[in-house]
Amino acid sequence: MKSSTSILLRNFGMALIAIIFVSSCKKEKQPETQDLKFQLESYYVTSGNEISIDIQTGNNRYSIQSPDDDNFVVDINEDAWPSGNIHIKGLNKGHSTLIIRDEITGQKKELNIHVVAPYLAMRAIGLISGVLGAPYGKDNAIRKEVKEGAAYNVDFFGKDELLVLQGGNFLVFGNENDLANGEVLTSGSYRISFEGELGHLLLSYGDNKRTVDFRIPEGTSSYSILKNFSNGILAGPKDFNPQNPYPHLYLSKDFTADFQKAYPEIERVDLTEEMYLYPYFHHLKIAQGILD
Repeated sequence: MKSSTSILLRNFGMALIAIIFVSSCKKEKQPETQDLKFQLESYYVTSGNEISIDIQTGNNRYSIQSPDDDNFVVDINEDAWPSGNIHIKGLNKGHSTLIIRDEITGQKKELNIHVVAPYLAMRAIGLISGVLGAPYGKDNAIRKEVKEGAAYNVDFFGKDELLVLQGGNFLVFGNENDLANGEVLTSGSYRISFEGELGHLLLSYGDNKRTVDFRIPEGTSSYSILKNFSNGILAGPKDFNPQNPYPHLYLSKDFTADFQKAYPEIERVDLTEEMYLYPYFHHLKIAQGILD
């Protein structure tokens, strides 16, 4: 009898150990969860256009509480890289809060979605001076004079300054941080015109009443981008070369006449600012009220 009882107890003990081991293995194999994270808290989409917002980390099972209004429509792709993607199409100007819930962890994030009028944002990279037909040995000196002389570069932007065009008005910021904090460097109104083979971006500064005329030659990407923008068409994926998805704008001024007095043989002297263009789907951090 003792032998049978001993065997039963031993078998029961082994079964209990096996259950504990299997349970422990199951716990170890539980998948890790990810916190729900987005790049920004506020996003801007222009009326009639679309943006995609990547979910940086999450668990690929989400629900969305969208506002009951006509500002935008929203859809979600749970399988998109890296942890899902939210697609928003702007309809009417306004702003609303979008609530995203991770169904695995229960975490929620509120995104401020602003539907705004079309805008164009660009950042100054640097100045390029061009000389054609200069006397032998004078071209480099003229390039330096045009690029560094205050008489010529005064109307251009400093490196990393941002120019934002929207609705006939422009704003200039010292850098991206200033844009995020709403610290405006200067402002005014703008006008885009096209005459013959040249386009013009005219900036009229509100503080000192001066107007600056930047030329944009026909046939350049800058010309087509500004012409599209003036017609309400924004630079988007279809306009981009896949090898260079973020095109640049080039703003030029012609100083040929200034140098032809001393060197009649000179054909062209100009100064051009290279501007990095932010496509409308590039999610800049923008202070509240700047584009509303």
